Amino acid sequence: MATVTAIYLAMLIPVLAAVANMVLRNAPNLRDGLTLAAAVATFGCVLTVLANEGNGTTEAVTLWQVMPGLDLAFHVEPLGLMFAIIASGLWIVTHLMAWVTCAATTRTTTPGSSPPSAWRSHP
Repeated sequence: MATVTAIYLAMLIPVLAAVANMVLRNAPNLRDGLTLAAAVATFGCVLTVLANEGNGTTEAVTLWQVMPGLDLAFHVEPLGLMFAIIASGLWIVTHLMAWVTCAATTRTTTPGSSPPSAWRSHP
């Protein structure tokens, strides 16, 4: 995959996942599966940018030219790429943690009962 395509997809996939989460709010299993797939796909796109950046094939991605000499553009920098790798990787971890926690909460509580005492906030 080209670096430009991977950069666009790394920005577009989370937006599409957010819209899909709103649309699928009444189908929790499908919503969670789609969110996990989006997180893994985003991480894959960022790793593609990393692989291409390591080969020295980076280029600026210009969205549009505001005026002559002033472009709205993205350029891959090492610190930004490190942030993208950490953020997209943590999206996978936090989603899995939330998924497991919600499943455990659903199994251990019944409607109208309070959560276990370890989950209650203490003053």
